[in-house]
Amino acid sequence: LSITGGKRQIFVSGQVPRDKNGNVVGKGDMAAQIERVGENIKMCLEAAGATLDDLVKITSFTTDIDEFFKHSAVRNRYFGKALPASTAVEVRRLAHPDWMIEIEAT
Repeated sequence: LSITGGKRQIFVSGQVPRDKNGNVVGKGDMAAQIERVGENIKMCLEAAGATLDDLVKITSFTTDIDEFFKHSAVRNRYFGKALPASTAVEVRRLAHPDWMIEIEAT
């Protein structure tokens, strides 16, 4: 949480497909991983007194951009209403071999 010029800003660092116990969710399943990441971001925002509707920017890092774009319906459930600025980047790999997606949010 950052306060600049009297306005609150919340920066959610890269969220990955892990549940509350640290287990990877949806190994090999992009839709399940996007959903888990969306839920993680939602929980982070709620803890800071915000909602998904408050998002202004998301950046998605994925190991398979084609598979990522196939699941726009899942992404839109979390990020479609607010229509934040969005960047999607394909990367060779993420920090864990079973992660297919990582998303950061502002």
